[in-house]
Amino acid sequence: MFAFMTPCRIRVLFYGLFMDAEPLRTRAANRVNIHPACVPGFALRIGQRATLLEIADARAYGILMELTHDEIEHLYSENQCPSPPRSCVG
Repeated sequence: MFAFMTPCRIRVLFYGLFMDAEPLRTRAANRVNIHPACVPGFALRIGQRATLLEIADARAYGILMELTHDEIEHLYSENQCPSPPRSCVG
């Protein structure tokens, strides 16, 4: 018999649309460990989409949350955004 396995949770920095926890809640994302965050060496650029640019003396601010891979894929597919890379900053 197989044991129940809890999905792995990943820390994700949101710096655009999903900084607000309400859109995540309405999309059934079970976000946990929510904290403000800062990424030194990057700046937020708002264009057609929000993106981070590497700029040595800049700081980008956002919200750090823990989600599963499935929750992340679901969030980005609903917004017709490309899936985020499975990598991390810092």
